[in-house]
Amino acid sequence: MSNYSAWAVETDFNYNDRVFYRGGIQYDIDSSQISVGNSALEYRVGGDYIQANYRYVTKEYIESTVNFSNINSITRRGISQVGLLGGYRFNQVGS
Repeated sequence: MSNYSAWAVETDFNYNDRVFYRGGIQYDIDSSQISVGNSALEYRVGGDYIQANYRYVTKEYIESTVNFSNINSITRRGISQVGLLGGYRFNQVGS
């Protein structure tokens, strides 16, 4: 059991009215490593958008926060995911 808290930093940055960045990390003092991280870059035009994102979680962090007896059956190294999503309006609502 640790006597220390993790360090965490989050940021939101609007470059202009169309480009947005969001990200964060959590640093585990006991293991001297980043345990959780996420990052997203988004481009918006009106109500439409496209976003690229990344998520990272160590296996040790999952083991310490989730009560699951056989973590090796779902992950060997933790989570490292890249994603791409978007939204586009086909039809304007109302007039």
